[in-house]
Amino acid sequence: MGVITVPEARNTDFQKAQAEAQRVLRENFVQEPPVVVYDIARNYGLEVRESLFGDEHRDIMGYIKLEDGVVYVNKLDSGNRRRFTVAHELGHWLMHKEDLHRNPDEYAILYRRPLGVEVDPVEQEANCFAANLLVPFDLLKKHRDKPHHEIAALFQVSPEVIGYRISRC
Repeated sequence: MGVITVPEARNTDFQKAQAEAQRVLRENFVQEPPVVVYDIARNYGLEVRESLFGDEHRDIMGYIKLEDGVVYVNKLDSGNRRRFTVAHELGHWLMHKEDLHRNPDEYAILYRRPLGVEVDPVEQEANCFAANLLVPFDLLKKHRDKPHHEIAALFQVSPEVIGYRISRC
């Protein structure tokens, strides 16, 4: 009788996500906010399209179509939300291509959830990557004494992303 093996649970590698974001920032010579995430995505072979998803898909913020290298973002979301979605999907593209190819239905779609409640390690890494890409530490520390809403406006992200970036990732 054969032995059935179960894959080990995967831990979230926040350091990997942070390092990958730093690499992308360096390669794209980002020196001030806001980070031009749409251009950066294009630099890594992704096309970004804003689309209407329809009522039946209103809980989806975006998804990546691997075979075409296209990220679709929900056109009805705020500009800040769309930017985070692009950064999140770029994180998957750069860090999780194998996971995406193995489980496209699981990782290729970004569902609407509060930031910080995600339990899947792959999704946590993509969120951490996005937060670090959009709010680089060296730029954040220059503005750390300002209220979160002012920092958020400067970086063109939500105050929630600023709080997540400061406290978690």
